[in-house]
Amino acid sequence: VLYRIAREEIQRLDELEGVPEGRYKRETFLVLGEEGAWHPADLYRLIKPTGPYTPSKSYLDDMIKGARDHKLDPGYVNKLVSWRCELD
Repeated sequence: VLYRIAREEIQRLDELEGVPEGRYKRETFLVLGEEGAWHPADLYRLIKPTGPYTPSKSYLDDMIKGARDHKLDPGYVNKLVSWRCELD
């Protein structure tokens, strides 16, 4: 799911993700939309990944809700639900 975000909100997201502290960096990639067009999208990547990392229960809950709200592939939703159940 792609969102258009105002520049001020992107700056707030940078702060939330720890870009100024060097934890994450924001990079732009091209992603293919359902309509077949390419769109620039900013993603946050860890500067020094040492994972794998386990997502929090609340993060997975948000991902599951968003995936269902946007009617993403049921197999993907089921995978998220399975990961969430492993954390209980």
